[in-house]
Amino acid sequence: MPHYFALQALAIRENTVYIHGTPSFPKSETQIYLDIEGLPDNESYYLIGALVVSEGKESFHSFWADDKSEELARFSEFVESVSQLSDFRILHFGAYDTVAMKRMRARLPEFLHTKVDRILERATNVLSVIHQHIYFPLYSNGLKDIGRFLGFEWTSNNATGLEAIVWRNIWNTAKAADIKTQLLQYNQDDCRALKHVVESIGRLVTSNVHSTSQLPRLARRDWRSAGCAAETHASRQYFDHDEHLRRSLHESEAQGQSANCAKTVEKVCQSADLDSINKGNREAVPLVGQFWTVTTL
Repeated sequence: MPHYFALQALAIRENTVYIHGTPSFPKSETQIYLDIEGLPDNESYYLIGALVVSEGKESFHSFWADDKSEELARFSEFVESVSQLSDFRILHFGAYDTVAMKRMRARLPEFLHTKVDRILERATNVLSVIHQHIYFPLYSNGLKDIGRFLGFEWTSNNATGLEAIVWRNIWNTAKAADIKTQLLQYNQDDCRALKHVVESIGRLVTSNVHSTSQLPRLARRDWRSAGCAAETHASRQYFDHDEHLRRSLHESEAQGQSANCAKTVEKVCQSADLDSINKGNREAVPLVGQFWTVTTL
């Protein structure tokens, strides 16, 4: 399903969240919210964070490698621990985490390959669901932006994926305990932010959308036409990130996409074509609090 940038522009202009279609996440007894930290220049993956939620109980697990020589052992521990679960889903944000797992699989002993494959088969990219279905009034679909919009706060307000790379490089030299603590907390915060985003989307989708009041309507032809060029550009950028993802954009491959497309979105916001949204053939848009759902396209 394409990402309609005219609908994105409308969300920004109206400061409203729109849902196109029906976003959903696979059900399982156990959900694992995954975040992997690494260094882009040498394909190092030094920290795996896993927030495990099962039967209403949470447990957080960190797999930390002091150096590259320990990474295989930590990754093996992660794979073995997940493989003990009978029914689970991995939830991650962006392609980086699955790319990391595929690269580490090639370095692992062969007897672990089928276990890694099972994990990959049960992995869901939350960003892909958002990209196809949910239009936040934001210029970026980065985890930080969406998480903060939905009310999540990181322990370090200014922490970013780039800053985490700097912290790790400092730790490699100084081995300072406070830097390691910062990295562990940052990684855990990303996992918990992801859980918050997923649960917020779930509450949004399952809310009562029935409304008897007369509400504004969307002209599907008009907003598709207004965003046609932007949609093509956005799709290309999105898949380019999946192909050429780098750790420097760890927590937000979408931020890279949005940085390239932000001017396009802003232009669509200001476009006279967008005014035609309130004209022509229209489909109903039920209201859910501050959220509107596009039910027919």
